[in-house]
This record gives sequence, structure tokens and C-alpha cells, in this order.
Amino acid sequence: MGLDGTSSLPPVAALYIQRLGWALRPLPEADRQQIVMEIQAHLIDRLGQGQAALDDALRKLGAPHDFARAFVREFELSGALAGTSPVPLVLALLDRGGRSALSLVSGLGAFLLYMMGGAFAVIALLKPVLPAQVGFWRGQGTLQFGITSSGTWDPKAELLGYGIIPVSLVLAVLCYITGTWLLRTGARALLVDGAPRPRS
Repeated sequence: MGLDGTSSLPPVAALYIQRLGWALRPLPEADRQQIVMEIQAHLIDRLGQGQAALDDALRKLGAPHDFARAFVREFELSGALAGTSPVPLVLALLDRGGRSALSLVSGLGAFLLYMMGGAFAVIALLKPVLPAQVGFWRGQGTLQFGITSSGTWDPKAELLGYGIIPVSLVLAVLCYITGTWLLRTGARALLVDGAPRPRS
């Protein structure tokens, strides 16, 4: 676990390193060891400047589980970004929404685009089943695209007919592509800064 150097640290710092290793357990072994060794070296360096400097370093690091959580979130976001399904990426971004406006906008924006894409796909699927209730109508100063109750709109006012199927499918695909682009752009922007490092 890379804890060999903890014998040179006071008990409180050695315990911090041990608990940090536990909190980083979701990460791959190599990454976990690298982080633990880096923090351990940082604390040993600060100890060389005196006990007060070590105490200050521990205070700035914060609780081990809080410090580790940032690394774990970075790892989860990277894994979601590498995957093919947008669902883990949406969840990862929404999870960060309370701490980052970019996460909130990316996650909610993509979610709404996926919902709209799903609605367009449903319209395309239902047109052959409910031809009189699915369409694009023009009324008196109004337009309606989608599904309506039977008899609400004059069939003669329907503008697309079965042409609504390819239009809806294209719109569904565009929503999916745009939502995925928004997700990945937001995730990459969040990963630019990387995981936090100890402050001097």
C-alpha cells in the first residue's frame, strides 16, 4: 500500500495515511498507491519543517474520506466518459451538480435532450398506429407537433402526414447526438483540472 514511510510520521499522520488508503479503495491499486505515497511524502516533508507545519498540512488536507472522495469522483467520471452508455455519465455529472454549475448544466441539458429525443421517437412509432392522433397541425394562430386526443384537430390541417415519421426520427437522432456531445464536453472540461493535490 506504500505505507513503509509511515514509521517516520507521528501516529496522527500515520493514521491519516492509513485511512486515506482505505478511502481510496475504489481506485485501481497503482493509482491508490501513487496517491498515498504522494501524500505521505508531502507529510514527511512538512514534518521536516516542524510539528506546526505538519499540523497545518493535515488541516489543509481535511478528513481522509473527504480528500479521497475527490479522487474517486474523478475516477468514476473518467470511467463514465470512456464508456458507451450515456447513463453513467449523466449520473456522474448530476452527482456533481451541487458543486459545479458546469456539471449541473451539462447533466440536466443532456437529460432534457434525451427525453426530447425519446418523445420524438415515440411520435414516429405511434404515427402508423394512431394516424389521426399523431401529426403536425396548423390551427388558428397555433401549431401542434405530437400526439393529441381524437377529434381535437381537423385532419385537413395536418401538415406532414406520414412525413412526420422521418422528421421525428431525425429530430430524435439530433437530440441524442447533441445530448451526448454536451455530456462529453462537460465531462472533459471537468477533468481538465484533474484531482486535487495537497496545498503547500
